[in-house]
Amino acid sequence: MPTSDYHHIPDILHIVEYLKPESILDIGIGFGIYGYLFRYVLELYQGIDIKGSNLRIDGIEIYEKLKNPLWDLAYDRIFIGDAIELLDTLGYYDLITACDIIEHLSKEKGNLLIRKMIKHARIVIITSPRDFIKTEERFGDIYDIHKTLWSRKDFIDIPHLYKEISFTFMVVLSEQKDNLKNINILKPLDNLGVKKGFIELIKLFYKRLRLKIRCLLP
Repeated sequence: MPTSDYHHIPDILHIVEYLKPESILDIGIGFGIYGYLFRYVLELYQGIDIKGSNLRIDGIEIYEKLKNPLWDLAYDRIFIGDAIELLDTLGYYDLITACDIIEHLSKEKGNLLIRKMIKHARIVIITSPRDFIKTEERFGDIYDIHKTLWSRKDFIDIPHLYKEISFTFMVVLSEQKDNLKNINILKPLDNLGVKKGFIELIKLFYKRLRLKIRCLLP
């Protein structure tokens, strides 16, 4: 599918804002929404002039017919082809993202892609469905068919952080464990943006309960 599950977007952007990478490679850009969101968080949201920014966002897409105006707006360079073949030609990045990509590959090719990504980036973020979803060719894209189901056990030999999010999961990977130690995975209440509100609601409930108890006392 030329886009991915939206539930993990806040989690990804939370990590991206913390890392503040100067170079990002987005694998499987589809319609290009992540490139735009990364620019929003790292430039527009921070009040940085895009023309004077050092941020570089590159993308890889295997299906060129998905090209649309957002591509030119969001990405500095876009490479058409197989990420497994292209990665060795692109150098090193602060961050590589592959959102809802690995389920379209065999386990052999998926694991090869994962190994290459962690060799070419300080941090790698991957998302994928938690259950196998049967798909057919859409938008004429023969690469859109789901082939495999992935889970945390597939990343057990690599330093990682893992979180299940609705119908999907997110895993943050690095070749060096120390690169992950300060990354904060959002807790569910943080993710909903209601943590403070929830705490205040509990306090209010407690105050009202105490007031009712006092009114009932003789």
